Amino acid sequence: MKLGKYFFFVITIVIFFTNGAHTCTTFCFQYNNEWIYGRNYDWYIEHCLIVVNKRGVAKTALTQDNPAQWVSKYGSITFNQYGREFPLGGMNEAGLVIECMWLEQTEYSRPDSRNGLSDLQWIQYQLDNFATVDDVIASDKTVRISVRSAAPLHFLVCDRYGKAATIEFLGGRIAVHTGDDLSPTVLTNNTYEYSKRFFDSFNGDETSTAFVTAD
Repeated sequence: MKLGKYFFFVITIVIFFTNGAHTCTTFCFQYNNEWIYGRNYDWYIEHCLIVVNKRGVAKTALTQDNPAQWVSKYGSITFNQYGREFPLGGMNEAGLVIECMWLEQTEYSRPDSRNGLSDLQWIQYQLDNFATVDDVIASDKTVRISVRSAAPLHFLVCDRYGKAATIEFLGGRIAVHTGDDLSPTVLTNNTYEYSKRFFDSFNGDETSTAFVTAD
């Protein structure tokens, strides 16, 4: 997708929801062989901390559901409103970026042999341990977000190697869009599949008012 169409798609969403309900958008695109990642964050709480997370720190997930344990491999900078280790998004020193958004349709998997993480600590776990989008996707084999987590979330992830993915948990299973299946690389407060169908209904007509509603 052309750069102009990205800006059109994202800016139209932001303008449309300026006076509406609390809604968020994340997006990323490549320009001059570099990734540009952006988001808007509309929420009831306005205060936050910018936290520096160090490498080499031993951690245990805050859940009673077979909690994961690990030692951070990468340092990171995160945006936190609910305390250290519970970021809403951030970037690690390997260039991995993760941001979350609300998704009512989210359904995390039931308890199984995998280690559990709370919803926001899942973000910190990924930033602590991995450098690539593929690593984040593969981690679903060993860790999961606990069903006891309070917030239904989905995520837009990208890395320094030029790969991006949406990660959602629908019907108790991970749902990923990446590569040719991720165009445009934009995520709102609906599932990516729903938003993409809505966007495609305009047949790429940049003169249309292309926006995605938040249910």
